[in-house]
Amino acid sequence: MRDSINYGTRMNRHLHSVPFAKLRDLITYKVARDGVSSDDVDPEYTSQRCPRTACLYTERGNRREKRFKCRDRGFQNLIQNPITDNYYRRVLQTKFTLKQAKIIVAAGGGSGVQRTVWGRHLRRQALAPDQSMRLGWSRERLSGAST
Repeated sequence: MRDSINYGTRMNRHLHSVPFAKLRDLITYKVARDGVSSDDVDPEYTSQRCPRTACLYTERGNRREKRFKCRDRGFQNLIQNPITDNYYRRVLQTKFTLKQAKIIVAAGGGSGVQRTVWGRHLRRQALAPDQSMRLGWSRERLSGAST
């Protein structure tokens, strides 16, 4: 990962001198200060897996530089959107059942899930279901999915 970033000699030296564990701790500290919890999410295959709930096809060839194209169903998008959707799916699966997470991702519109830095908005929604109406989620849909 560090080899893929190039912001000039001085900035690279500054960025790459920060250990990843320290960076993670700083982010955890900052979000905890705002009352948002943080969890480690396994990033395995998030850039190679199709974000469509019906597909979830994973292959190295799905990703070509900055474009994502599912070789199974033909879905394509910029690479950042499928990665973000797959990340949110994993975050939600730690807080909800798989069925509930699928409903939440579908309510956000697949690759149209509302995004903010570090998934803060969605994390707040996941931690505060009473505010879920902002994204159009209903408690009935979430609680009905677990049965």
